[in-house]
Amino acid sequence: MALSGAERFRMGVEMFDAARRMVLASLPAGLTETERKRRFFDRLYGMPLPMRV
Repeated sequence: MALSGAERFRMGVEMFDAARRMVLASLPAGLTETERKRRFFDRLYGMPLPMRV
């Protein structure tokens, strides 16, 4: 609670960015951009990305 709201927000953004990089690094190489996005979404949110997106 000693941090300001802006500092807490920045810390959250940095943690999400680190998690994003780890998930992307764990995906197989050679995926199409669409498939990479779909697998990223599935891994991060635990559900498949709807087909119409």
